Amino acid sequence: MEDAPGLTGMAEQGLADEFDFGAIGDELGPETPSKFAQQLSGETNTAVMEQFPEELGSGDLPADRELAFEAEEIGEETDMLDTRIAEAENMLKMLATEQKVLELRREQQAANAARASERRRAALADNIDEKLPPQ
Repeated sequence: MEDAPGLTGMAEQGLADEFDFGAIGDELGPETPSKFAQQLSGETNTAVMEQFPEELGSGDLPADRELAFEAEEIGEETDMLDTRIAEAENMLKMLATEQKVLELRREQQAANAARASERRRAALADNIDEKLPPQ
């Protein structure tokens, strides 16, 4: 394997320690505030909005738009919950009706079974009476 060529430039000259990395991206060097810091603080956005208010502004404050949007979302969620509540109440009424129908069927079946049992007893009693000698 061949040896890699030596470093050239600032590293060989010992200038790497003197280079000001904070000035990268700033046209005028470290005495101007960082563009990133300006954008992060919102200074640039504020200046542009002040310079072009008609073109960029809608007349509403962002907070008002956000509140209106949240109110609309809350209204939609409320409507959806009201619908779900109404559906659940309808389901409860339907289940109560089904329960009543089942209770009535059970009563009817019990009455039918009692009548059938009475008929069988009566038929057995008639059969027994027929087989017994007259007294």
